[in-house]
Amino acid sequence: MTATFRTQSNAPMLSGIAASTTPSAASIIWSTDITSDSTVDYGPTAAYGASAAGNTGTAHTVNLAGLAAGTVYHYRVRSKSGPGAFESFSADHVLPLVTNVSSGAPSQTAATITWLTNAELSSNHVVDYGTSTSYGLTQVGTAPNGTSHSVGLTGLSPSTTYHFRVRSTDGTDSATSEDNVFSTAAYAVSPLASLTDAFGSLDSSKWTVTVTAPGDWAQVQGGALWLIPAPNSGASGVWVESSGTYSLLESSATVNALQVVSPSGHINSKFTFHAPGGISQDDLGFWYEGGTLYAYYFAHGAQNFLASTSYQPDAHAWWRIRHSGSTVFWETSRDRSSWTTLAAVSQSAFTFDLGHGILGFNVKGWGAGNPSPGVARFTYLNLAATPISALSDAFNWLDSANWYVGVGTAGSAAWATGGALYLYPEAY
Repeated sequence: MTATFRTQSNAPMLSGIAASTTPSAASIIWSTDITSDSTVDYGPTAAYGASAAGNTGTAHTVNLAGLAAGTVYHYRVRSKSGPGAFESFSADHVLPLVTNVSSGAPSQTAATITWLTNAELSSNHVVDYGTSTSYGLTQVGTAPNGTSHSVGLTGLSPSTTYHFRVRSTDGTDSATSEDNVFSTAAYAVSPLASLTDAFGSLDSSKWTVTVTAPGDWAQVQGGALWLIPAPNSGASGVWVESSGTYSLLESSATVNALQVVSPSGHINSKFTFHAPGGISQDDLGFWYEGGTLYAYYFAHGAQNFLASTSYQPDAHAWWRIRHSGSTVFWETSRDRSSWTTLAAVSQSAFTFDLGHGILGFNVKGWGAGNPSPGVARFTYLNLAATPISALSDAFNWLDSANWYVGVGTAGSAAWATGGALYLYPEAY
């Protein structure tokens, strides 16, 4: 609050009186037209009861300490130019005050900060916030609203603890709150192991399919997911990704890798878990290319290969990504019973929330592509394989959920009818 006071014709003229406060301290400043001393009287009423002295000069500062948080304090300033001189007194003022700071009930990505101020403050209201007491981020309220204030914070990370403080000013006086803390909500997602599929069909409630070149396609046949890239195309790409988000935390994803793409180059296939939002630059998983199986992850687009092994279809029939404690494991198995760890790394290495991600399968060409890129096939996602003795068929029709038909020549055929399976090779 700016005011000018002179109590006698030869007394100092007081001007520019302003105060800034924290929960337990205050700093009061003012100016005089002649060199003078500095005194502030303060207390819970206009009777004051306590005093504090400051510097001598024309620019005055008096600091008050040991104030009771949340308490209204009155104050006045006094200055005189020397012994025996007349002293100038200001009118009564009230220290600016912030109270009732609240973060409400934060969502996964947003929070609304509210607080009250006394009548001295009504023009500018700010929240400083961040993951430490250094804050680093600031959000300004869109409009003053008397003594009750609200500022929304957006773009927050789920399951994260944030520190914040509020600041209010009327242009001269200002008040700052103590440090406060809130935590955002966790994403309400299912564990990754709950996503299961035997691939009897391509279930659109579970999966979305994206292709990038003519001739790319994905299908389900014979109880397996097929990813088929276009030949001779560095632009080829097939992605089959979960429609929903899942949590890898204390969970896992296991799949039977029936077939990988050609080992002859310029094509790869992957089993991945990644951050939501299109083709991610933050992911982890298994990567097969050129006869080698890799454990890898990307952090903000930076590629990291953790381990590799010469791919063997029988020894590496099952792939598993697993989180336990604070570590992510890449594991392979011949029989889904005994597992070998290919790599392990602390979850702190990852640049996305492992509690909120997308599971996916993909094949991708690069360079000139591959003239015979092959096919990647996966089945039994988070399911045990069905024993062969459980496969039965009366062959009244050719059930594509049970059988895949491959023919070598255009004149060959297969069908089932009348309780029999017929295989007809093309005549010589």
